[in-house]
Amino acid sequence: MIHGISKHSGANDNSAARAIDYFLSEIFYDAEIKRWTKREPAAELVSGDREAIEKLCFECGFKNRYTSGVLSFSEEESKFLKGSPEKLTSLLKDWEDFAFAGVKNDCRVSLIVKHEHKDRLELHYIIPRTNIESGKYFNPFPPNYDGRRGKGANSEFIIHNDAFTDFICKKYGLQNPRAPEVARSIKISLHDSQKDIKQKIHFQLIEAIGAGLISSRKEIINTLEASGFEITRAGSDYISLKPPGAQKAMRLTGGIYEDRKSFEHSRKALELTEDSRDFERIARDYDSVLQKRTREVKKRHRIKGAAALRTEKLEQHSEKEINDTTELLKNLRSNLPLFDTIYDNTIDFINNNPNILNMSGDGTRAPIASNICKFTNAQQKAVLSGLLSDSEYESGQDKIMELIENSAKLIELLIKLLLSLLTFENHLEGYSSSGSQYATAATDLIRLQQAINAENPSNSRKTGIEEEGKKFGFALKTKINYEAENDGTSISERTQIPTKQAASDCPPSFK
Repeated sequence: MIHGISKHSGANDNSAARAIDYFLSEIFYDAEIKRWTKREPAAELVSGDREAIEKLCFECGFKNRYTSGVLSFSEEESKFLKGSPEKLTSLLKDWEDFAFAGVKNDCRVSLIVKHEHKDRLELHYIIPRTNIESGKYFNPFPPNYDGRRGKGANSEFIIHNDAFTDFICKKYGLQNPRAPEVARSIKISLHDSQKDIKQKIHFQLIEAIGAGLISSRKEIINTLEASGFEITRAGSDYISLKPPGAQKAMRLTGGIYEDRKSFEHSRKALELTEDSRDFERIARDYDSVLQKRTREVKKRHRIKGAAALRTEKLEQHSEKEINDTTELLKNLRSNLPLFDTIYDNTIDFINNNPNILNMSGDGTRAPIASNICKFTNAQQKAVLSGLLSDSEYESGQDKIMELIENSAKLIELLIKLLLSLLTFENHLEGYSSSGSQYATAATDLIRLQQAINAENPSNSRKTGIEEEGKKFGFALKTKINYEAENDGTSISERTQIPTKQAASDCPPSFK
């Protein structure tokens, strides 16, 4: 069995939908014959809700939206698993425990598709890169656990994946691609269009060597010729051959196909490592990897007290209320350049002031109101500092003051609206409590933003209001240190507040 990770991650687009389309398509591109061919048998959805996966990938708000990979099995392994469906079910549960170590069972979201059109089993999967409990960025197989970038930075993932592969292959009696009889005696690129037939030939030769039927490189060549293969060339480190009826030759390289010394080394390794590592040791090594992965995920995606309180409050509200809130936030995000930054800082404020979730009943409204006022002033100060630092205003002092006044109003109203939506405590003063006050406040916010756009001379610059939003967002993050704990997460990772609800284009706290 081979576990491989795709280089595709849905960066900056909605390619998750296209990836799933390809997984489930009736046809596929056969690289060997260079044409599109019908999948026979057809692809089969093993598990997962396609619509939900596409939605989560598209709306998670991160640059890399999903992780995609495959569990690939040889023909012999495929026949074995097909005849033992309970073992395949158990294997997939082991894979899930590996991929989602540290994630609660009801928060494990993935889509798995089965392919058998190449006469062997392949299980393709997609995992959205968001933890639906915490709302934070989640990559089950990060290439740089220790923070390093570039070539060689995926060493930790390789260690983890090797431990997983060793465990699965030993537990279910599958061919381990890392075993010396495979890894040291043949070299096949993962992208080699002829890898399937090369592996098949190689495994048969290995069995013959293990049974004592082949004892030299010369006997490999004789065996291949006796089986109908045409040997087109045999160099010091390879053997080239054509299968019966084939137009194109293939090259086998590595251990047993190289010179005599390499052949002998591979043969002895095969004899010595038939069962060199007992299952208990492999299981202990793998358990150590699982514990490490579990600790890392739980630490990163821990739920703070305020978030847990809000989750309880959220569960008391109807699905319609949740959806209405989602649509409202989606509309604000698309119209207010400062929305994401103010939203992130408001989440931090709530997490550091958990009493705000119980203002209606515990008599803490006065001190919390004071903290809200300080928080609002800090946000306004950061944005207004950004405005005043801009030297390109040409419309006079009155125009600048009007711009500042509207910006301050917008920030104050946005914070009050977000606090109301995120805590289910009404912080909107002067708005009707008939149920439409949130929509009315949102309309007023968009109207204020339009006035700011008209008043701000910088709109005529190359990047317009979007550039202003970026600049002011930077000012907010760099100039504010309002008693908020910084646990190392970035703006792009959004919020620490989870729910179990899936939604459309909304902050991850509503997912």
